[in-house]
Parts: sequence; structure tokens; C-alpha cells
Amino acid sequence: MTLTETIKTAYRSLVANKLRTVLTILGIIIGITSVISLVGIGKGAQKTIEGSVSSFGSNVITITPGRPTGSTAFSFDFSAKFSDQDYEALKNSNKQFVSEYAAATQGSYKVSYENNVKVLAVIGQKGNFAKIRNFNIQKGRELTTLDETSNSKVAVIGPDLIDSIFNGQSPIGEKIKINNIPFTVVGVTEAKGSNGFVNTDESILIPLSSMQKFLTGNEDLRNIIAQAKDPTEVNAAKEEIANVLRKSRNLKTTETNDFSVRDSGEFLTILNQITDVFTIFLSAIAAISLLVGGIGIMNIMFVSVSERTKEIGLRKALGAKNRDILLQFLIEAVMVTLLGGIIGVGLGVGISVLISKIANFESVITLESILLALGVSASIGLIFGIYPARKASKLNPIDALRFE
Repeated sequence: MTLTETIKTAYRSLVANKLRTVLTILGIIIGITSVISLVGIGKGAQKTIEGSVSSFGSNVITITPGRPTGSTAFSFDFSAKFSDQDYEALKNSNKQFVSEYAAATQGSYKVSYENNVKVLAVIGQKGNFAKIRNFNIQKGRELTTLDETSNSKVAVIGPDLIDSIFNGQSPIGEKIKINNIPFTVVGVTEAKGSNGFVNTDESILIPLSSMQKFLTGNEDLRNIIAQAKDPTEVNAAKEEIANVLRKSRNLKTTETNDFSVRDSGEFLTILNQITDVFTIFLSAIAAISLLVGGIGIMNIMFVSVSERTKEIGLRKALGAKNRDILLQFLIEAVMVTLLGGIIGVGLGVGISVLISKIANFESVITLESILLALGVSASIGLIFGIYPARKASKLNPIDALRFE
């Protein structure tokens, strides 16, 4: 029997047993769908994070308080805070490699306007925070030093809040309530997009002094940011910052830093490592479903061999060789899993695009991941179809014809 005839025979067998075929490919569809969607979402989130971190600028430095509490990159004591004394020490220092500093404290608060209520990120800022973090104004004005020194209850909002809070109307001059305290909107920032974790276009900027007085009730600072004069001198700027802070915080030479100083490149590396770990972890779970699907294929192929024992005996009696029977069952297994792979790829792409739209970032589906998924599905059919196919090919034609 030629290869073409064998493929046609395998195809007719699959079409004749539609329910069995569907049950066989179900596990493969679930596994491939999971792999494609998770990898697409993971790579999309990673690309979004890279774009967001890069938008901060390669010369932006973030200073956070607290000693490491573990071995991971973000294992810091997040209850630790800076004081205004730390910020003033940096601001008034001899800035050889740093151009400017800004301070900020961030928290989530209930924000309301008329009947619209949302829990949003509110950032209390001091200094040139908006400039360093590239929060550019598209309407109204930015926060000023006078706003800070006078504890003004004014706010600059992200552009997405125009629709979600103000129903598409101009927010300039309108009053929003943050934890039931009225703040007047004086400006709207340009769109920056999501950073993979937080949608910065829904953030609200207010003077740090106003946040400390009306919202937090203390003068602690959550972090300080700085901008190096030259992107090539970021490491020198970080060392300069560390030296000033160690002196300000009265650390002895034997004591380790009770703060961290990181540039955007370091944060990008850390965030990429986190998304890589999550993608690998979730893909491993999807791989388990592929393994289960492969075992299901083997079981159903065994059932198929049992159901078609007389057919196999008849074909052997008519001259079919062992390799013809082996090849037919292998082709059936590969065709089934390849079909499951194609359907799974389609569903995976659709799910990843849908989730990325909901989560407000672009999914990344590569040709390599699609070809890999199809290759894996075909390999599963080959690997898990070999044993049932060998069993079918080894059947004695006389015993097979007598099988009941």
C-alpha cells in the first residue's frame, strides 16, 4: 500500500468515528491553547513593561527605603520610609552626577465624582517628579512649588479618567473627592499607557504636602527618584546618592545600606525575570495538560485497535504488511494531534488577543511559537501512537479474524 493510500485510509477511519476523534483531540486542544495563549500574554506583558520602563528614561534612578528581607529582587521591608530630612539632604547635596531629585508617596484611595466611584492610585509628589517620570501635560497646568508649600488641594489626573470619571466632559476646574476630601482638577497628563502592572493613565498626581496632611497623616516618603546628568554616568550617580544617604541616615561603615538605589535598566531586568518565571510556570502547567492529552490519545488508540481487530485481520489476510498497519495507526494519531494543534493555535491566539485587550496591552504571538506548538502536537501523536500502532501491526491475522 502506498503512503497516499495509507493516509486516505487513516482519514476515512477518523471521519467514520467523529466522536472518538473529537474526544482524542480534546486534551491536545486544551494544552496547545494554554501554551499559545500563556506565552503570547507573557511576551506581550514583557514587551509592555519594557516600553513603559524605557519611557522613564535610561538616566532615571529610583531610591527605595528598607533593607532586603530575603533573597529575591523585591524582598524589601516595604513598611520602611524615608524622611523629609533624607530628601533635603539629597536635594541640597553637591550634585556632581545627578541633575535633580523628586520625592513621592503613593497609595490607593477611593476617588469619586458625582455618582462615579473608583479606587485609584494617588501619587503625592514633590520636586520635578512629573518631569523625571515623563508625565507631560496635555490640558490645564502642572503642579507647582506654590501648590506644595501651601498644601493646595489640587490634582492632575490621567487621561483615561476623563471617560471613566467625568463621562467624557472636560475635568479642568471640577472637584473630585479623594477619600471624601475635595481636590480641584487643574491638569490632565498625556497618555503613557500601562506598565504591565498599573495603568498610569488612571493615576492622580497631588502635592506631597497635601497627601501627607489630608490622606496619610504623616510626613513619611515612600520613595525618592533622581535623574542622572548623563545616561553614561548612571553608576557614578548611584554611588553619589548612596554616599549622601548613608551620611544622612547615620550609617556606620560596617552597616549595610538600609535603602536600595536602582536605575531603570535594573528594574527592567528584574521585571523581565518575574514575567519569565510566571510564563515558564504557567507553560509547565499547560505542558502537563499536553501530557495528559497524549495519554488520552494512547488510551483511545488502544480502544481503536480493539474495536478494529477484525478489520486489521482482514487487511492482513488480503496482503497488508505489518508496516502498513503500523503506518496507518501512526498517521491517524499524528493527524488527530495535528488537527488538535491547529485548533488549539487558533483558540490560543484568540484568547491571548482577547485578554490583552481587556488588560490593555498587546499580546505577542510569534511564528516560532506557532510552529513549535504544531510540532509538539504532531510529536505527541507520534510518541503516544507508537505503542498502540505496534500492537495493531503485531496482531496475528487468524486470531484477529476470530476476535469477538
